[in-house]
Amino acid sequence: MLDLCMKCVHLPLSYIEMTTVAVSLAVDTRRSGMVCAIFTDVADGADFGTMLATETLASFLESYPDLADGGKQQAIVDTSLYSSFHAKMPECLRGTAKRILSDRI
Repeated sequence: MLDLCMKCVHLPLSYIEMTTVAVSLAVDTRRSGMVCAIFTDVADGADFGTMLATETLASFLESYPDLADGGKQQAIVDTSLYSSFHAKMPECLRGTAKRILSDRI
């Protein structure tokens, strides 16, 4: 779906909304090609979900620079290597909230 969107409209797919659940996507097209998908409530909106996915992907790639540079792609199969990342999720939420608040001021 990501590739089809790029081929057809030349823009990355960033948001899919269903009845009550939405999926926000962020893609690191510059280096690793990694995709972050965040599931949110539809009421949260596309902007919030997209910001959160972008912030989460940036934080993940910052935490694991070998992946950010396109290296160790096979290592991603062993997700236990990244189990400590869940502790950074509150930081990602704070970063998203700061961006939202600074955009409104």
